[in-house]
Amino acid sequence: MFWEILGIFSIVIIYIIGKGLKKNMIGSLFLGIIIGLMFEIQVAPMFLYNTEKLTYYFVVGVEAIPISIILAWCCTLNTCILLIEIIKKIKSEEKITNGKYFFYGLISLLITGVLLEFIGHHLGLWSYTYTEGLFLITGVPWPAILGWFFFGTVFLATIKVYEKGINEI
Repeated sequence: MFWEILGIFSIVIIYIIGKGLKKNMIGSLFLGIIIGLMFEIQVAPMFLYNTEKLTYYFVVGVEAIPISIILAWCCTLNTCILLIEIIKKIKSEEKITNGKYFFYGLISLLITGVLLEFIGHHLGLWSYTYTEGLFLITGVPWPAILGWFFFGTVFLATIKVYEKGINEI
């Protein structure tokens, strides 16, 4: 129950920070949950979730996906959006090019995604069913890192299209 409450609390904090940065986070928070669920459904066989620490699950087909993991996806992806906004403020840029947007987003995903995988694994929230091809010194398998980039890119592209549509209304 602790990790689920922490996830919800973190989403509220992200929303408040986004509001302070004059960024509407509702769409990206919702999308973060959807993409997190989609990703976890695909990769669930590659993880062993600790059922003593992660207590509430979505049951999708034969897979049981921890709700706290979906919330962590949402928080991590949206932290990248906040980091892009903070970089824009620091650089005093009202708008940034699509190239810079994706560059900042993918660097943010690398940092936050690897950090989340590293911390979650070392806290014993999950373990990996395979250990070949670990990423640098983190002990995180390469497919997990590539998953962050793939689904992160889908997330960033979808948010970019969503924001363009919202601004045209």
